[in-house]
Amino acid sequence: MMEYCTKERFFPFVFGVVMSLNFIAFWAVPIFAMGNIYKFGLKPILQPIYLAIEQNSSLRQFAADYVYSNRRYVDYFALSFLLLINCSISIPTMFYTQITTGTLPAWMIFAYYCSWVGIGGSMMGAAYALAHKEVSIIHL
Repeated sequence: MMEYCTKERFFPFVFGVVMSLNFIAFWAVPIFAMGNIYKFGLKPILQPIYLAIEQNSSLRQFAADYVYSNRRYVDYFALSFLLLINCSISIPTMFYTQITTGTLPAWMIFAYYCSWVGIGGSMMGAAYALAHKEVSIIHL
């Protein structure tokens, strides 16, 4: 039994427990809520808007000419654009509220977590996709 209580196993176990508790306490409800809001209500409205942005030839040409050095990454433009809009609104709002009032109400913290998850998990998915795109660029 003592061979399982080594430092090499103890710290990863403790950090894994802490991260699991963090997920349960702070992320599970926003992920569940935002996924269901999209799936059971907003998908028919928001999906066509996203597809119109993503498939817009002018925006894709702009991204190819001015944003990306490699044309094959143009597919990430709509995702990056929406992530930029999300961050440009949510982060300054949180800072402004904290600085001006000295506190953040619980509803605003919950809304902030929901904004990071995104409708249907879109912002979380965008962060994941962009992070892995960067890794794939490095390995080319």
